[in-house]
Amino acid sequence: MGFRHLLVAFIFIFFQFNIASIDVLPDVVGYILVFIGTNRLLSSIQNDRFIRVKHSSLLLIPLSALDLFIRHSAVLNGVINNAQTSGRIFSLTFSAVTTILLIYCVYHLCKGIEQEAQRIGNAELASKANWTGWLFLSYSVVTFLIITTGILFTKDASGTINLNQTAGAVLFALLFLYMLTTAFQLFILLNETRKVFAASLNK
Repeated sequence: MGFRHLLVAFIFIFFQFNIASIDVLPDVVGYILVFIGTNRLLSSIQNDRFIRVKHSSLLLIPLSALDLFIRHSAVLNGVINNAQTSGRIFSLTFSAVTTILLIYCVYHLCKGIEQEAQRIGNAELASKANWTGWLFLSYSVVTFLIITTGILFTKDASGTINLNQTAGAVLFALLFLYMLTTAFQLFILLNETRKVFAASLNK
């Protein structure tokens, strides 16, 4: 039905794992899987919310591919992500557009699940979808504000905030826990939705 693709997709989107400066879980793969997953989902369930998820993933694929290309291009990374005003404006704009599109994507995914859960009379799943959507929104806003602070107030436009060892460790731990909570809540929602929708379609 597509939910397995979505589960794997958000592993790529949430987590970053580098080997020799190469991200083995690139976001672009995640967004491609979101597109494939929603395409398969729409073959079974027609819902305008899922169509919006599909369309937003189509925009996020080239944006994430461009971000990957810039980060691994010595020339472009030095020119675009520089300490000058132009570099900071580009980084801030790029981050804002990507964050807004991702929020839009997950919001409509959760709303689509909520609507379909209400249609089949599963109030618990509908409530969980609504809560997960708000949790993801809050996580995205917090991380965007931290990234924005890094872009505007650090020596370069990389968005890396230099803190003392204790403050840095505490902030990292809090953000990591926040991210894990949000990710696992979304994983649980998608897995439960897959089972509920499959049972509903087989009736």
